[in-house]
Amino acid sequence: MTNKTITKNGDNLTIGALEKGFRVLDAFSTSHPELGLSEIVGLTGLSKSSAQQYTHTLHRLGFLDKNPQSRRYTLSHKVLRHAHAFLSTNRLVERATPHVAELRRQFHNRVGFGYHDDTEVIYLIALQSNRAVYATAHPGFRIPVYCTATGKCILAFLPEDQAQDIINRSDRVKRTDMTVVDPEEIMEDVRLARAQGYATARNEFNPTEINISAPVFNISGTPVGAIATTSHSIDGDNAQRAEELIQALLEATRAISHQNQSITYEGI
Repeated sequence: MTNKTITKNGDNLTIGALEKGFRVLDAFSTSHPELGLSEIVGLTGLSKSSAQQYTHTLHRLGFLDKNPQSRRYTLSHKVLRHAHAFLSTNRLVERATPHVAELRRQFHNRVGFGYHDDTEVIYLIALQSNRAVYATAHPGFRIPVYCTATGKCILAFLPEDQAQDIINRSDRVKRTDMTVVDPEEIMEDVRLARAQGYATARNEFNPTEINISAPVFNISGTPVGAIATTSHSIDGDNAQRAEELIQALLEATRAISHQNQSITYEGI
């Protein structure tokens, strides 16, 4: 996740110290699970003395663990308390869960629900395949929008200029030989997804994987997320099975979107 400094813009209620503390927490990610003080300085832009104060405070409060030998920090289990509170009380998660579970039961694929977060999608529900264990099948896992079916089906139902802006701002790297990185080619996939009502990505995010995803809409008709199914490409070549999966996926996302008519979202 990109670390951003909150600018006040005349907002006298912003607490700069609190913002800096969260900046330290945001520095930790799957690519930076363990950090020393100098690395925290580099990732956050804080001075060394400020970084030392904030990491010490977060460690004392129990949000960071510290290795006494290496003096390096990691996130502690305490951060899960807030994640659990969010996932167990969020109505969108509650409404999507039975549909995700039923799709997994029917098709034995990895199935999840992802929420749109600008250039990324964050998975709030992630159920593993009955036949394989995926290291990425857990809540909180983030994926880019530009090279995933989940992202493309969400972009498909945003205003085209907004979708184009998100693609342009994405860090478009070739994750596999099949990853499409050209913005106009990505937009072609987005337009196809709009016409179909769902998106498909084959071997773009991970090799030997086929992903099919359909969007979930809020009361305003804005795509807030998507349900995605993932299987190995060799398992996804049965045309009849794929068609059955697509129809079940569309029925599930339509049902959730219909339920969402009673909820107004500004984020989640």
